[in-house]
Amino acid sequence: MKVLRVELSNLNSLRGTFNIDFTDEAFTSSGIFAITGPTGAGKSTILDAICLALYSKTPRLNDVGSTNEIMTRSEGTCMARVIFESAHKYYLASFEQHRSRNKMGGALQNKTHLLIELDKDLKGGKDIASGRNVPNKVAEITGLDFDKFTKSMLLAQGNFANFLKSNDNERSELLEKLTGTAIYSQISQFVYQKDKEAKLLLESLKESLEHIEILNEAELKEKENAVNEITEKVKLLEKENQYLYTTLNKFTEFNKAKNSAQALNLEQESLSAKFTEFKPKEIKIYNAQQANLIKNDYFSLKDKEKSIQELNDDIEFLNTTLSALKENKNTLETDLKSKNAAFLKQKEKAAAFKKVSDKVIELDAKIEAGTSELNQLQNSQENLIEKENICKKSIENNNKSLLKLQCEHKKLSEYLKEHIIDATLPEVISVLQNKLEQINTLFYKDLTDKVQESSALDTAIKKLSEENEKNTVSLEKNETELKKLNDKEQSVNTQLAALLEGKSVQEYRQSAENYSALINASDKLLDAYKKHNQDSSKLNELILGISKLTQNQSEISQLLKDKSNEQLLLQKDLKLKETLFTLKQKAMTFDEQRHQLKEGEPCPLCGSTVHPYASDLIPWTDKDEIELNNLKERYEALEKDSRTQNIQLIKISGDIEHKDKQKQTLQTEIANQQTVIEEKEKTLLKLLSILNIKGIDVYNESNISDLKDKFSFSLSHIQNIIKNVDNINDEKQKLLNQISKIQTQVNTQRQQSAVINTEINEKSSRHTVLNNEISYLKQEIDEKCHVLSHEFSNHRVKIDKNERFDEYLKNFTSAISVLQNKNDDYKKNQQKEEICRQKIAEKQSINDAETAKLHLIATQLNDITKEHAKKDQMLSLVKEERFNLFGNNNVKTYQTELDEALVNLEGAIKQIANNLQNISSHLAQTEGSLTVKEKNRLLLSTQYSIDKNAFTNALQAHQFLNVADFEHALIDDKDLNVLINEQKHLQNLLLSLTTKITENQKLIDAMSDDPDLKQNEEELTLKLQNNKAALNKLSEQKGYLRSVIEKHFDNAKKFAEKAKEYKKQEELYTRYHRLCTLIGTADGKKYRKFVQNISLEYLISLANHEMTKLTDRYKLCVSDDEKRPLEIDVIDLYQFSSHRPTSNLSGGETFLVSLALALGLSKMASQNVQVNSLFLDEGFGTLDDEALESALDTLASLQKEGKLIGVISHVAKLKERIRTQIEVQKLAGGYSTIKGSGCTRK
Repeated sequence: MKVLRVELSNLNSLRGTFNIDFTDEAFTSSGIFAITGPTGAGKSTILDAICLALYSKTPRLNDVGSTNEIMTRSEGTCMARVIFESAHKYYLASFEQHRSRNKMGGALQNKTHLLIELDKDLKGGKDIASGRNVPNKVAEITGLDFDKFTKSMLLAQGNFANFLKSNDNERSELLEKLTGTAIYSQISQFVYQKDKEAKLLLESLKESLEHIEILNEAELKEKENAVNEITEKVKLLEKENQYLYTTLNKFTEFNKAKNSAQALNLEQESLSAKFTEFKPKEIKIYNAQQANLIKNDYFSLKDKEKSIQELNDDIEFLNTTLSALKENKNTLETDLKSKNAAFLKQKEKAAAFKKVSDKVIELDAKIEAGTSELNQLQNSQENLIEKENICKKSIENNNKSLLKLQCEHKKLSEYLKEHIIDATLPEVISVLQNKLEQINTLFYKDLTDKVQESSALDTAIKKLSEENEKNTVSLEKNETELKKLNDKEQSVNTQLAALLEGKSVQEYRQSAENYSALINASDKLLDAYKKHNQDSSKLNELILGISKLTQNQSEISQLLKDKSNEQLLLQKDLKLKETLFTLKQKAMTFDEQRHQLKEGEPCPLCGSTVHPYASDLIPWTDKDEIELNNLKERYEALEKDSRTQNIQLIKISGDIEHKDKQKQTLQTEIANQQTVIEEKEKTLLKLLSILNIKGIDVYNESNISDLKDKFSFSLSHIQNIIKNVDNINDEKQKLLNQISKIQTQVNTQRQQSAVINTEINEKSSRHTVLNNEISYLKQEIDEKCHVLSHEFSNHRVKIDKNERFDEYLKNFTSAISVLQNKNDDYKKNQQKEEICRQKIAEKQSINDAETAKLHLIATQLNDITKEHAKKDQMLSLVKEERFNLFGNNNVKTYQTELDEALVNLEGAIKQIANNLQNISSHLAQTEGSLTVKEKNRLLLSTQYSIDKNAFTNALQAHQFLNVADFEHALIDDKDLNVLINEQKHLQNLLLSLTTKITENQKLIDAMSDDPDLKQNEEELTLKLQNNKAALNKLSEQKGYLRSVIEKHFDNAKKFAEKAKEYKKQEELYTRYHRLCTLIGTADGKKYRKFVQNISLEYLISLANHEMTKLTDRYKLCVSDDEKRPLEIDVIDLYQFSSHRPTSNLSGGETFLVSLALALGLSKMASQNVQVNSLFLDEGFGTLDDEALESALDTLASLQKEGKLIGVISHVAKLKERIRTQIEVQKLAGGYSTIKGSGCTRK
């Protein structure tokens, strides 16, 4: 990771926005730079800005956000940004926060924390994290969280200087902070707590097991037998009840059947009455069905009557229409003559008007122009009057506003004079805020921390007292147990002596080992015999196999030789046949040339004078070709067999060769085995002589096996003795372990008691000191509050004192807000006064302008009035001439009226002609329709007479007296269907009722003969009730017994589960207790100090590597003195490697040691992480020139590792030595600025 740029704004004393570019050539060329400036100027604030941008916290402040102690007091915003490089990628980390309205007294708003992955040009990029995720994402990208970052990139020697001078507890806390070993203290406390929790849970499980009730075997058997007896009784009662239920159901059915018979008879009587009532409806249905047969004829006749009536109406209407049309035609002809005469008269009138219209139009144009000019003058006159009124009103309004503004200005001036002191409030507020901040720090940090520490000490003292009391009880218990175990150990020792019979366990073990060796030697010898016999058998089998393969090889070789001879003969024969066939083929290709050959003349191809094939070829038949093919196939078959047998022969040769090798190997192995057997026999003989056992005459498997059995018996006897001794020793060892464990516990408890008493005394002393410090702090805060309250009263702000300090301090904060509001009010009134003054000037300027404008309007209005009078006189003369010529009539209107009259007359003439033509057409059409209608009426009347006579005959045929009788019989189809359905329903009811009566009578007859129904029904019912009561009682007994048995099994299951859980918890407790014994303590110091020692040794090894670059005189090591744990000693190589504590070092030596430790910590914290920027804070002031040069050379050498080194100091020589500098300069008012290479201010 490498820091490239830092931008900060309004942090501590650095008010304003500053930018530091570490990529500037001044930094990249030298590799080391100094941040210089006087004490308190704000040098370390630059490093705070880096931490703030990356992690939202600083080494001097915790998380910044909910409270912000780093923002410049007089400002309402702050910002820190860092551009850094990691793994060849570029990132921007940004932190911003502001107060409400960006005012210093405003409420603190939420912080904005962002991480952006930048493009390579560092201008654009994308957000990759925000808010609380930023520190985690930075740690993921760089491999450095806040703790590692402050240990590897921001090094403060003050931490190690404090470490070297601190006491044991303080040194442990500092080392924990420096090396990050706090986790081991937490692990130690966690293990201690887990051990405690596991023990409590184990005791709870044990108690639970004791409270689970389980039946013994006899009780369980008794309960199960009782359940079986009850089950048998229940079965008998249920069987009897089944019979009773069946019989009683029969009684119910029989009674039901008798009751049904009565009900069915009543229903039959009711149905007969319904049939009687329905008789008229049956007649109605019959008549309706007869009427339906001829109703279509009836309705057809009705339709014809209606059609005749419609034709009569149409004929009457057509006669009326014809008369009206003839009358309209006559009227239209008269109108046409009248309109033609009017049209001729209107044309004559239009011709006369044309003569005077031109002169009138000319006069009208002059009148219109003159009127327009007069109107324009009139409008101008009215506009000027309106403007004159507006100016006057504006002047009047301005005068009123001016008077009001002057009054307001006077009031504001008086207020500003009266409250002139409020103008100086910002400086006062800043001073008061600083003082209040000091009080807040005293109260919220110092006092609160001490009160919390005091409360924690009080709780710890009580806890330690309780722990000491428990420890004392446990100690007494362990001492009693220890005495019992010692007595038991004495008894075990007596038992062990009786079992050994004067011999030692080692003697028995040696005898067992000897017998085991004999048995082992016997086993090996037997294995050797077995292996020798097996290999001998294999050798015989191999020899026999080789013999068979050799014989087979000879046979195949002879067979191959015979086939080879046969193949040669076939090859010759085949070659001859193929030659003849080829010649024949060639001869056939020279057929024409062959016929030209003459006997005695030479052949042009071969020169022969004999031509056997001149006329004919040698005959070549299909048989010859078949024979040639057979020869080829036989030859190929022989060749294939030869190849197969050759392969087989090669395989047999390989097998013979392989088996020969196996034979030689086995022969060698058998010879070796014989040697091994002889050696093992000698070994066995040697072991027998050691145990003074007589050897055997003949060595064979049988004798060796018998000897092995004897050895096994002796070994078994000795092993039993050893086993018993071991069991007793195990028991003794367990006793000793218990004794040791309890003795350790007793010793530990005694030590713990002493430690707890010491700790109680220490904490009590500290508690007293803290209470005194708390009293002093309260008094100091009270005095400061009193002084601050007096200062507020000087500015007319009263502070109400409150018994609760936090509320009291809030009153001060509220008072600052009051002062801020006063200052804000003063500024607002100041701004109002300035605005008011400006408005007064503006109003006066407007009044002057409006007065000048009013004078100009009056002049223009007088000119326009004169011009208007002149124009009006001329227009009157033109109007008089026009009136004399044409009156007040409008030429265009008159002409339009004449044109419209002509057009209207012409249109009316055309319309009348069209109407006359339409009426003539309509008249002819109506006459035609009348003729057709009269013909249709005649035809329809004739057909109606015929149909009416036919319908009259149909009425008589279907028994209707007349049409009225027929119409009365007609019923709607829907109503007829209802009547028919009702008739069918009655018939179905009758059929169903008859069936039910028959079936019910059969049932009564059948049940009358049942013997079960001869019994008394009441007695059976009573017996069933008694059985039910008995069954309920038995069920209750059975349910109770079953619940007892189920509870037993549930409890047994629970007991098994709890026992399993108890065993598991016991194992867990054993593990935790063993771990707690090793590393666990209530305060976590045991494991923490162990790890801290290791961490410190590793840190010192890294520091020594850096120390060699600083000086060749000193080395560091961990102190061997147990009274000074975690303390570092210095080895002085110039003084015969003598050891001395770091407390004896001079200021310069202390700095060198601190610097070496800081650089070592940087390497330790940045393992597996590339750190290319390093900032070193404080120090160097105690070094002489030589040591300073050495330290700077060491830091400059880090440039070779690619690091950019920043040193913060105000030492003058350092400024001379380091060329590249960032200077922090103090300004007035407690603020500072930054200057130097790569530094800019916005």
